[in-house]
Amino acid sequence: METPQAPFRDSSPVPPLQAPGSLATAGDAKPARPSFVKSMRDRLKLIFKFKILTTALYARKRLYSLVMPGAERVKLMINVGGGLFFRPRWKVLDYVSPLYPFNRRFIEYDVNLCGENTFPLADDSVSIFYSAHTLEHIPQEYCPHILREIHRCLKPGGAVRLNMPDYDRMRHAVETGDRSYFASHLSAGLTIEEAVVEQIATERIRNVDADKIHRDYETMSAAEFADHYTSTASREVQKEMGGYHINWFNEEKLAAMLREAGFVEVYRSQPQGSRFTELTGKGGVLAIGDILEVQRWLGIDTTIPVKSLYMEAVK
Repeated sequence: METPQAPFRDSSPVPPLQAPGSLATAGDAKPARPSFVKSMRDRLKLIFKFKILTTALYARKRLYSLVMPGAERVKLMINVGGGLFFRPRWKVLDYVSPLYPFNRRFIEYDVNLCGENTFPLADDSVSIFYSAHTLEHIPQEYCPHILREIHRCLKPGGAVRLNMPDYDRMRHAVETGDRSYFASHLSAGLTIEEAVVEQIATERIRNVDADKIHRDYETMSAAEFADHYTSTASREVQKEMGGYHINWFNEEKLAAMLREAGFVEVYRSQPQGSRFTELTGKGGVLAIGDILEVQRWLGIDTTIPVKSLYMEAVK
């Protein structure tokens, strides 16, 4: 699921710093206006990326399908919540909505994941499922159904690979005082405990006092704290702010959910460490150095790997 960066408590722009020796006061400060050249450059970059480049990558993907029309039928591979994902021989299952106004031609299976919707796929028909940084945007009450649908659709011996923010890593960063883990959150004025909440229940940051978050963090168990904040996060706000996080995962929780969905073989993995060659690779030549910023559109395991949990399950 292609998602915008979730906002912090105060999303207003930070006033520009005064030049050394300036006599101007804070009240006199005026937001710096971007130059015409920079504005045009940024606009052209967006047009190139989201109009020209997406069209070219989609055409490339379609060309692979035309050249090898039977390959996708023999080995169907689907990215759940993939949004703009143009990896050849892969299909995308996502939800086209005002919040995510993808060009419909980019999405092969249009399914709202926030509900009990059946995937438009036959039993035992899919070889590989992949989902990267999607389930943390889905309320917990819908996630067991998603995993059951993945299990139903997979062929025997087929696999699913999931990755998302690792809650245990967040807790470890707090316990060890690793402020670099939450550098952007802390620079935005959040406490370190608020930074954890922002990563699991973003809506709560604007509605719960920092002192209460701190007290809850100190008095609740790790799972109780995460369950409390994700369960009380507004589902209505989430419908309007899909970039917010509203769920949490660690190895123990996700492994249990996968087994409850019917998987027997469940194990933790590492970035680029899949047992399945189809679930490796950063996107090939076009993604080298991520100059074109297309690793997420073409690659596997390319979203903040140092902070992510990687799990695989085989049917």
